[in-house]
Amino acid sequence: MDQNKAKVSIRLNGKRQPFQELVENNPASAAKKNDRSRKPREDADKVIDFHKRYEDRIRNEEPFWDDGNRKKSPKIPYKRKKKKPYGTNERFALKVKKVPVILIMALVSALIVGTSLGFIVLTIFTADELPVASGEVQETVPAVSQGDASFPELAVEVVQGGAFTSIEAGEAVIASLQEKGRAAALVESDDSVYMFIGLAQDRAKAQDVAQAYSELDQDTYIKSFAGPTSDSKRLNEETIQWLHDMESSYQQLVSLSVDGLTAGGARITKESVEGIRKEVERLHGQQKTAFQELDESTASHLQVINEHLIQAGNHLASYVSTQDGNALWKTQQELLDALVQYQLFSRDTSRS
Repeated sequence: MDQNKAKVSIRLNGKRQPFQELVENNPASAAKKNDRSRKPREDADKVIDFHKRYEDRIRNEEPFWDDGNRKKSPKIPYKRKKKKPYGTNERFALKVKKVPVILIMALVSALIVGTSLGFIVLTIFTADELPVASGEVQETVPAVSQGDASFPELAVEVVQGGAFTSIEAGEAVIASLQEKGRAAALVESDDSVYMFIGLAQDRAKAQDVAQAYSELDQDTYIKSFAGPTSDSKRLNEETIQWLHDMESSYQQLVSLSVDGLTAGGARITKESVEGIRKEVERLHGQQKTAFQELDESTASHLQVINEHLIQAGNHLASYVSTQDGNALWKTQQELLDALVQYQLFSRDTSRS
């Protein structure tokens, strides 16, 4: 082993010269050299001990207990983030569980009470005999057997303004509307009393008439009305012919009055009004022959109808000369009163 050790030799003038290693005998110098060898390196704190760091990481993952021992402790479940359902938004999502029970009960109670009150109001104004859907007419009112086709129905579209349990309950409302220059009449049915406040020959015109009540905050409904028919075999030919002629004059008066209320009254001329008035007067002259087989009570209804038609013609004539719109509403009033009388006549005829 000593042969492989590195050796240093000195030659001088071709001759090998011996030499001797000098050992420093200065103790201070030797101590200084030893101190330098023991002094830690200045970059020792930059050395990373990966093994120590691994142990620290493993230890820190354990739960901390009161005794400071992290080893062999129960594992804490890994906190996974729940996936949100597709299309949901937490900001606007309804938290059903957070809605108070008392609020839900209040909403349900409000729906029940509101529905009940709405049904009561709807029943009062429409009833079974006057069904309505979206302001449209669904069937004739009241529903009575049609009887023989030769018996006129006196069918019109009426504007209904309300319903009452008795005539006395509706009289105050009738008087109030008439004081304001409008028309109104009460028509009895089997279980209610209906208030009619206008009439026309078709639905569109009836809706135009109803607009005149909007400024009075009056509720209106458009209905079809046909006077109850009776068996024509109980009436003679003269009576039936008189009824048909009366119906024709009645419809002409309705048409002219509505034209004045909704279209400016261009059709209400002196000639057209005089023509209708002559027809109505002719009906008055035929009463004795037409009513001879009727009892006094039944005939009286037709006589009153004829009188209402005469007054309606007079109001139209007044409108032609004065252009006063109140005359048109007075015409409507006479026609509504005639409609009530025709209903009473039809019922009396059916019972006889």
